[in-house]
Amino acid sequence: MARLSQELARLGALIGFEAASLVVLVHLGRRDDVAIPWSRLGPWLRDAPPEVTIGAAAWLITATATTWLIVSTVAYLAARALSLVRLAAAVARVTLPPLRRIIDRSLAVTRSPMIRRRLPRPGRCNPQAPPVSGTARRRPG
Repeated sequence: MARLSQELARLGALIGFEAASLVVLVHLGRRDDVAIPWSRLGPWLRDAPPEVTIGAAAWLITATATTWLIVSTVAYLAARALSLVRLAAAVARVTLPPLRRIIDRSLAVTRSPMIRRRLPRPGRCNPQAPPVSGTARRRPG
């Protein structure tokens, strides 16, 4: 049980950190010195100081990377949790390997109690079931 809570805490911390980073970046992007005026990009690039344009470009790259991280993490988690094999394989190509390992471990730990409950217990067979023979019946004739 401790392993389950540890893996779920790790997964929750990962998604929470990614979401918090995106929220901080969105609020940071609303500042005038970081906001990129897309409608008048040419004059802004020409007139703005270099440190403002470099800061705005760094913000844009960071916000894009953070959005990619959270979208790929949530998509991979959903695909794996819903057992959508092809989608999980496709999303796995764009999800970072350490993030995939965290998701796979936490899903494996959460599913292991369910798997153990489904396995038949030794000595607990159905007494009403007909016996299975290793030989096939032959037709007369």
